[in-house]
Amino acid sequence: MEKILLDTYTERLLLKRTRDLIRFVPYDVYIRIEQIVNEAINNHYVYRCKLEELLALLQEGESQKECEENSVEQRASKFKNSCMTASIQKDNTVFYNQMYDY
Repeated sequence: MEKILLDTYTERLLLKRTRDLIRFVPYDVYIRIEQIVNEAINNHYVYRCKLEELLALLQEGESQKECEENSVEQRASKFKNSCMTASIQKDNTVFYNQMYDY
């Protein structure tokens, strides 16, 4: 297995970016990423296969986030459409009532 040495700056950057990652990926993916990063920092090197696993986890998290965003957008558009229909019906009712008041 090929080892990639980490310097102090890279280790600190990995820790910082890992902490920021909790907002963007699901919790179970975050835990696995954190385990890999902590192992790399403790050993001061990371295996290439672990980097590939990190990449796969991040891509999986990105695809899950896209699916969630799409479902949220769909729910928001459905809600907006349902509200628009109600407001159009109310507007027509008001116009109808005003027309026949005279």
